[in-house]
Amino acid sequence: MSSVHRVVSVSLLVLISGAIMLLSLLPDPLFSLDWVSGMDKVQHWIAYATLGAVVFLAIRTPGSKRLLFFVVSVFSCTLYGGLIEILQSFTGRTPDVVDFFVNMFGAAVGSVVALGSVETSLDRRRRRTRKGNEQRRGSVASNPDRRGQPL
Repeated sequence: MSSVHRVVSVSLLVLISGAIMLLSLLPDPLFSLDWVSGMDKVQHWIAYATLGAVVFLAIRTPGSKRLLFFVVSVFSCTLYGGLIEILQSFTGRTPDVVDFFVNMFGAAVGSVVALGSVETSLDRRRRRTRKGNEQRRGSVASNPDRRGQPL
C-alpha cells in the first residue's frame, strides 16, 4: 500500500471513529428517527460496518495475514463499540447491550466486505499477470525467429 493510500485510510479511520464517538456520546441525538422502529439499530450497523471496513483497509499490509487483520479489525471495533456503550452512561444516555452486538455484527460485515474486495482485487491482479506471462510465452513459442532470445 502506498504512503498516500495509508494516509487517506488512516485519515478516514480517524474521521469515522471520531464521528461515531461524537454522535454516540451527545446527550441528545442529532437525528431522531423514533418514528421508524429499529432505525437506531440500523444506524449502529451502518456506522460500524463502515468502521470495520475502514479499520481493515487501514491496518492491512501486503502479505498473507489477511485473516489476522480481519480478526483484529472486528475485535478492535467491538472493543470501541463496547467502550462507547459504557461511556454513554456518563453522558445521560442509556447503554444498550443490543447496540453492542449490533455494532459487533456491523463491524464483522464491514470487515468481510473489505476482505472480499481485497481478495477480488488480488485475484484480478494475479490473473492479469498470469495472462500477460502466458501471452509473452505464447508469442515466443509461435514465432520461430524469436526462440532462444530473451523476452
